[in-house]
Amino acid sequence: MHSAMKSKMTEAAFPGYCPLDLFSEDMNRVKKAIRGLWDIWTESNGTVNNLKIFVQGQKVVPSAASLLLSSDLNPEISHEDLREAFTEALLPVLLQTPVLRILCTLQRSLDALDIEGLFKLWRLAESAQQDLHGIGTASFPSFPIGSSSTHLTSFEPNIADWTHFLDMYLSSAAVFNHANPAPEHLPFYLLAYLLSSTFKDCSIIVRLDRLRPTVPARDVKAEQIMIIDLDPKDMARFGKWEKLDQEIVRAYITGGGGKVCVDSRWPYQRTDEAH
Repeated sequence: MHSAMKSKMTEAAFPGYCPLDLFSEDMNRVKKAIRGLWDIWTESNGTVNNLKIFVQGQKVVPSAASLLLSSDLNPEISHEDLREAFTEALLPVLLQTPVLRILCTLQRSLDALDIEGLFKLWRLAESAQQDLHGIGTASFPSFPIGSSSTHLTSFEPNIADWTHFLDMYLSSAAVFNHANPAPEHLPFYLLAYLLSSTFKDCSIIVRLDRLRPTVPARDVKAEQIMIIDLDPKDMARFGKWEKLDQEIVRAYITGGGGKVCVDSRWPYQRTDEAH
């Protein structure tokens, strides 16, 4: 849905790539996702952030893609062959590493309500505070989600808050009804969403040897892949996320639908739900 909004804003559409394919752990679907990322990279001239390629620390643009080849090979390789060589080199890394599986699990488990559900819980918590203090709705201000309010002990979480959150998240005794979340659990859901957003915005770096199209990929090593951009998000972003979510939904509805993405981790098919 987010990609549909971006396409509408930039008038550039990349229907061949779906993040659900990349995280599916299915060889054919992951291969399709890699090819889709390559096509986005070439068609946008490397300006879209989904994929960036570096050789010896220098950013490579699609017109110089032959730099990815081993130095002893003929650089006059066709674009299609180069695309396939890149796909075959990256595919075993993504299939064998646990990184994508871990990221997917964290993104899902930490974002149990989505921003819309979290917004509703925020309003419910405010209403509970009104009832507790006997304050009427007209005289009780409606605080924007994520702002300082009477039902939060501090504006930004500190180490003690994160420690308490992790204790609850990792505890087998902690029971949450995500279908009907309790207002007293709002701080937990807020911190969970912040972490989920960090894992959604992070970047994955994969180290590959120079491409040799006729040579099979070697065994994958743990140090070939790492995650960066794991900076924590701040509470002030909630208002932006709420507004963005509304814009995404409006753009998707007025856009006349979108592509169909299949979520392999759920027993049913979703329509373009990968933000």
